[in-house]
Amino acid sequence: MNVTVKQTYTDQEIILDYHKYVECTFEECTIVYHGNGPTAADECQFQDCRFDFRASASSTFSTLRSFFHGGLEEVATDVLASIVAPDENASPLRVLEQGGQARLLLDLGRVDPDDFSPNGQHGTS
Repeated sequence: MNVTVKQTYTDQEIILDYHKYVECTFEECTIVYHGNGPTAADECQFQDCRFDFRASASSTFSTLRSFFHGGLEEVATDVLASIVAPDENASPLRVLEQGGQARLLLDLGRVDPDDFSPNGQHGTS
C-alpha cells in the first residue's frame, strides 16, 4: 500500500484503492474508490470534495438499490442500518449534522500497511 503523508491536493482526482493518506488535505477533489483494494485516511481533511464510487464499489451500491426497490427493502435497510450502527468500532459511516443538514461521513479507518502484501492483498501469502 502506498503511504502519503502531509500533502495538500487541490482540484485533482484522487484514487483511494491501495493508498493510505495521513494528515493530508483534499480541496475540491474528486475522491475515487473502485473497491479493488484496501485504503485508509488518518487525520485527513476533505473540503468540498466529491466521492465517486466506481467498479466493484459502484456495483455494491447498485445491488443495494436494486434490493431496496425490488422487494428486498428490509434486507437493504438492515444492511444500511448495520453500517451506520451506533457502535463506532463496527461502522465505517457516521451521520453528522452540519448547518441543519445531515451529512454522511465515511470513516476510512486506520490500516497498518504491514498487514498487506506489496500487491495490496490482505495477509502476507
